[in-house]
Amino acid sequence: MAAATAQDRAPDYAAIIAAPDRTEADLQTDKRRDPAKLLAFTGAHPGMKVLDMGAGGGYSTELMARAIAPSGVVYGQNPVDIGERAKTRFEARLKTPAGKNIVGVARPFDDPLPADVRDLDLITFLFFYHDTTYMPVDQSLHRIEESALRREVEAAGFKLVAEGDFWRHPEDARDFSIQPPSGKAVDEFVLKFQKPM
Repeated sequence: MAAATAQDRAPDYAAIIAAPDRTEADLQTDKRRDPAKLLAFTGAHPGMKVLDMGAGGGYSTELMARAIAPSGVVYGQNPVDIGERAKTRFEARLKTPAGKNIVGVARPFDDPLPADVRDLDLITFLFFYHDTTYMPVDQSLHRIEESALRREVEAAGFKLVAEGDFWRHPEDARDFSIQPPSGKAVDEFVLKFQKPM
């Protein structure tokens, strides 16, 4: 078996997180998100073509862009009606050196990319899936059950291949919105699916 090329190897995720040009706001978000574990879980590496659905303000989009640099691309998709605060933050990222591999896409979740964009290596969909479900659900807590998400994604033909526990907080009683009272941790799940060939 031939040795992996530099493009196939995972980058130094710790160095990506420690980059001196990352913003103070992102460094604060790191405390909740454990980005090195997220990047390792996704396997993002140079040269990949990535779709980051529900990019929001672009925190995870930028991390992916740093991991797939210099030759990869990340399509950061947001719905057209994304809030002004997130839109402003995302657009500011596009103007930074770290954002040069990001292509902003304002499209609906049901049709997230232009027809000429194909052959994606990775799709990430963090923190927005619950906003797209077609089930009649109580949105007062602004959450989705893991089992509901799994059923929908598996029904679309994907196979669960890994689960991450790095955002788990079993002490979360799940009785408050995802915008928790100060000091409360939110129990969140991370799943990796693969489309069978």
